[in-house]
Amino acid sequence: MQPAGEEHPILDLRDLRVTYRIRKPGRFWIRKAELHAVQGVSLSLRRGRSLGLVGESGSGKSTIARAVMGLTPVRSGRLLLDGTDITAREGAARSASRHRLQMVFQNPYSSLNPMMTVHDIVAEPLRIFAPGDKGSHARRVQEMLDAVHLPRDAAQRFPHQFSGGQRQRIAIARALVLRPEVIIADEPTSALDVSIQAQIMNLLTEIRKERKLSYLVISHDLAAIRYLCDDVAVMYLGGIVEQGPTRDVFSAPRHPYTKALLSSVRTIQEVTDKGRPDRRILLKGDLPSPLSPPSGCRFHTRCWWRREIGNPQRCVDEAPLLRSDGAGAVACHFSDGSAPHANPPPAAAEAQGRAS
Repeated sequence: MQPAGEEHPILDLRDLRVTYRIRKPGRFWIRKAELHAVQGVSLSLRRGRSLGLVGESGSGKSTIARAVMGLTPVRSGRLLLDGTDITAREGAARSASRHRLQMVFQNPYSSLNPMMTVHDIVAEPLRIFAPGDKGSHARRVQEMLDAVHLPRDAAQRFPHQFSGGQRQRIAIARALVLRPEVIIADEPTSALDVSIQAQIMNLLTEIRKERKLSYLVISHDLAAIRYLCDDVAVMYLGGIVEQGPTRDVFSAPRHPYTKALLSSVRTIQEVTDKGRPDRRILLKGDLPSPLSPPSGCRFHTRCWWRREIGNPQRCVDEAPLLRSDGAGAVACHFSDGSAPHANPPPAAAEAQGRAS
């Protein structure tokens, strides 16, 4: 229940679960198996805020984005948009809420139809969800192209005539044309040159403030999440291991996986200061397969805390709950500081391995 007097989130995910049925080769036949891509994820995006999802490839970030957009079926759980359940909506019922949720896809080279002009690309959502006269559509398209700072003649040109950064601006214009309330950005800068990434992040920030939008940003780029997002949730193997305000999580991570993830980002001062010890945490082993995830805490196969505590079997047998303490939430049996080390000892070879 929502507390009295408190506005409910614009987007609310409650115990979301997404499962894919795949073919898995056996010894003598092909059998069907279930891949649990998202397991019991609960997230809230407040109106006017920006929430980031981070984690390794295969952690379930993009699956959540696709589930919210109705592109991937939800096995169980609920999706609430401004308090209204949209989980099971299909056809016209789903379309009625589609204009409020729009998505910016990862690759601007593949997300735009090369056979369509920019005008037709940006106007396509209007033709589908907001039928009207061509004149009003043309004015709306030009308004969006101006909003993303594209040249006045862009509407009659084709995607191949633009750079990668300009193509992403076209994709953003298309997402804005229906006047949505929530933008889901799936790796919005990963396919762009480093010099262009900052421009797109500045544009997203500018548009969010001007139009009072809410963002759900999926990215493996921690610097982008730090810049774009008020809050952050860290995913590992289909579940949330830590969440809270971005500033708090980045400055004082409490889950060992979050510590390892953030240790991979080094500041210029750390790189140039040769007297400063290398604090990077290199996790041992690869991300386990979601087809056969570890029991108990899913991170225990790579966690150095488990090897140092007195009761490691608890991590194997018991899955930690995501517990909130007001400042954020963390899913670890030893997030209260009972683990012997906040960081792995530099000389501990067993805590070193391949980078995630």
